[in-house]
Formats: sequence, structure tokens, C-alpha cells
Amino acid sequence: LGISPHKAKILNIESLPNILAGFDGDLIDYAQSCLEKKSVRFLLNSPIKECTSHGVILNDGQEIKAKTVVW
Repeated sequence: LGISPHKAKILNIESLPNILAGFDGDLIDYAQSCLEKKSVRFLLNSPIKECTSHGVILNDGQEIKAKTVVW
């Protein structure tokens, strides 16, 4: 059982301009590229203002609906 990878949508929301802050730029690019090939999407420069029972609200007011949020 579990979650089918074909049905799951993974969105990594990051308040900074890149993932893995503090790591070497080449490593960051490699990691992001590998994850994107697995259909992980990235939303950079997007601080989360609030986590609700329906998803998250970004600082700019955009609401992203989600059934599961991992912080």
C-alpha cells in the first residue's frame, strides 16, 4: 500500500533563492536537477506565511492547497 509515486505531486517551497543553502552551487544544481527528473517541482523565493488545514499560504497571499504538508 502507500502513495503511488504517479499520483503524488511534490512541491518544495523554499523562501530562499535556491535549495540546500550553504552547499556548493554545483551540488545544489545537481540535486535540484535530479529531483526535477523525478517530477519534484520547486517554488523558490516564496516564504510561507501560514500553514492551514487546507495547505499553505505564501507571504504574497497565494494559497497552495495540499492534503499533506511536511515542514
